[in-house]
Amino acid sequence: MRVASPKHCLTLAAIAWLSVAAAPPAIARTPESSPAASEDAPPGAASPDGKQESPKKSIELDEAPEPFTPERPATELDRQRVEALSLFAAGRMKEQHEDFAAALRLYQRALRHDPRSLPALRQVVAMAFKLDRVDEAFRYALKTVEIDPSDASMLKQLAALLSARGEYEQALKLVLQAMSLQTDKKSAGYVLLAMESGRLYYLTERPREAADAFSVVMSALDHGAEYGLDARLQKRLLEGRGPDGKSLTTADRTYEMFAEVFLAADRPDAAQAAFEKANAARPDPAVHAYRLARVEAQRKQTAAALESLEKYFAAHDASQGTAPYELLGKLLADSERTDELLPRLERLRAADPQNSPLRYHLAEQYRAAKQFDKAEPLYVEAAAEPPTEGAHQAAAYQGLAAIYSETRRDDSLLELLGEIVDKTGGLEALGEAGKQSVAGGDVPARLAAAARKARQADPNSLGYGACVAVALLALEDKRFDAADEFFNAALKVHRDSAKGLLQTWGIGLLLSDRFEEAAKVFQRGIDERVLPADDPTFHYFLSSAYAMAEKHDEALAAAKHAAVLNDKSIQIAARVPWVLYHSKRYDEAARAYRELIARFDSERSDAVRKELKTARLVLSNIAVIQNDVPQAEEWLEEVLDEYPDDVSAKNDLGYLWADQGKNLVRAWEMARDAVAAEPENAAYRDSLGWALFKLGRYDEALVELKKAVDIGEPDGVILEHLGDAYKAAGQVPLAREAWQRALAHFEKHDEAEKAGRAREKLAADQ
Repeated sequence: MRVASPKHCLTLAAIAWLSVAAAPPAIARTPESSPAASEDAPPGAASPDGKQESPKKSIELDEAPEPFTPERPATELDRQRVEALSLFAAGRMKEQHEDFAAALRLYQRALRHDPRSLPALRQVVAMAFKLDRVDEAFRYALKTVEIDPSDASMLKQLAALLSARGEYEQALKLVLQAMSLQTDKKSAGYVLLAMESGRLYYLTERPREAADAFSVVMSALDHGAEYGLDARLQKRLLEGRGPDGKSLTTADRTYEMFAEVFLAADRPDAAQAAFEKANAARPDPAVHAYRLARVEAQRKQTAAALESLEKYFAAHDASQGTAPYELLGKLLADSERTDELLPRLERLRAADPQNSPLRYHLAEQYRAAKQFDKAEPLYVEAAAEPPTEGAHQAAAYQGLAAIYSETRRDDSLLELLGEIVDKTGGLEALGEAGKQSVAGGDVPARLAAAARKARQADPNSLGYGACVAVALLALEDKRFDAADEFFNAALKVHRDSAKGLLQTWGIGLLLSDRFEEAAKVFQRGIDERVLPADDPTFHYFLSSAYAMAEKHDEALAAAKHAAVLNDKSIQIAARVPWVLYHSKRYDEAARAYRELIARFDSERSDAVRKELKTARLVLSNIAVIQNDVPQAEEWLEEVLDEYPDDVSAKNDLGYLWADQGKNLVRAWEMARDAVAAEPENAAYRDSLGWALFKLGRYDEALVELKKAVDIGEPDGVILEHLGDAYKAAGQVPLAREAWQRALAHFEKHDEAEKAGRAREKLAADQ
């Protein structure tokens, strides 16, 4: 096998709905089809309704019964349902004995054998809640509404939770499903759902659909009685959640949101109507004039738009940021009057010198026109503004950096970058665009030269911020000697910053594959005691650096030391088995990962559960390496119990099954799901092709295996599978060509057993 490499609780009403107290407990579709209901059930076994059967007396017969001969062989689906029933019954027994964790796993396993069983789903959700594993319960609760989407209340509650988690597409699907259940399109319930669907369409950047939904809401608000909207419901619509799904909004902001959507959907009349209502809710003549200018611009009424803009400018309003000035530029460009823009902006600036957005926008226009002498002082003013007073400080830094870089004013650029680091702690304030202007070409080398020159003239002239800035740019530019020089210079200037500097320096070296140098930096942090004695940070990173440098004993020692310093963190504890696995000490790694699972498996936080998922995936890979396929399957089953849609586990388990020729339909389905999630993953394509091959669908297998080979550099196993598929399809010359390529790959990577297998296939088809 090739391994391709804030919590929210449901409401009490939702939990009650998901309760299985009144749900039919049997997983089978009909009682007569349930093997557990047969006369041969062992004494005391659980019946499908979960009750204990009374021991039955033996039945004495005159003649021995003849062996049962089924009318047709059991299909894979038949076997799945029998296994599902058995697992469900076992889960019932564990639940009765209050072993809820074991019951949960058994119910989850039963569900994968019978994925559309609502009783099993509801048991899973109930057990997950009982164990306070809310994220897990939530995942399975979503599956219940996929199978039984008839409960509008549950759909809405789950949609609200998804929205709060930022999963807007999935939330939208549930809201639309809830809307489809509403038979009365002029009811308050339907309008509330339309409002939510519009908000979600807005957040998923689908303005036309959002505009359709908000049109329904606008109509309902205008004719409240027809839709059953009393004052309370109208207030709820207009003063509910904002576009971000969290903040409370006001009527004017809600109508403004409607108008923004209408503009995006090219519906200027509807936008104007919404803007009028926004202004009625909170009058603001200047802002309203700007909004009307936008509407007129969309109608291509340039003169009217310019007239409205002038009203906004005359009010000396700065609340709309730079957008009004950008609109002015567009309108003048549309009128082929671009040459008027700078003079008009200069006049506006003279009349309103304290307008921060205008100042910044004018600076941008000067820079675009290469009038750097005029742009620079405006940027300097903007950069000097406290962040609370102006939103353009970071943008001004970017503008100044671009000017100094382009004009090769390296001393000024060095001073600017030092100021940014001193004020903000790093260069993030430059943003991606600003960093590109100082991190590309010869700029890092020029800055290092300027910094050295300044230090030679006066060793104390270069401040902490400038040293850090040069070090960071040198590190990113792979100029490691310069990075070392200026990180050390920064440490001399400001010793109190050693923790952050050494960590940044070491991680940068790690990411640049300079593992031994990174280890020295982390070890320096330990030796110089820049962290409290019980802080494991540097030992944790040191273990990674040593491991990647193939110094496995040192890596293990550092990882163990980190784990001693902090015995509560699963991330730190997991470093020990990771090092063992990386060093191919598989027996020890497997033991350490099992201990990790045993230690943390009762914890419920999502971060811990994800770390345990990774542990199980690695354990599965170790089991494959050690030729313990049943154990490998079990670890993957445990991953899928908790994360039923994990594509990596689906792929790996599907591949193992296909390779053994068992559970082939399910193997194909799981590999298909993995490919649908990651179409460009060669390993997933190979698994799908191999499952199709084992099913005898050779033409389809060839399609997938050829796609797998075409993704990057194919490994030998994929090439071998392609050869097998060509052979089965009767295309022997192509089969031999694929096997020959597979053999070359196996020999190159010293995979003797696989190479021997490829030679045998080539020899058999001379």
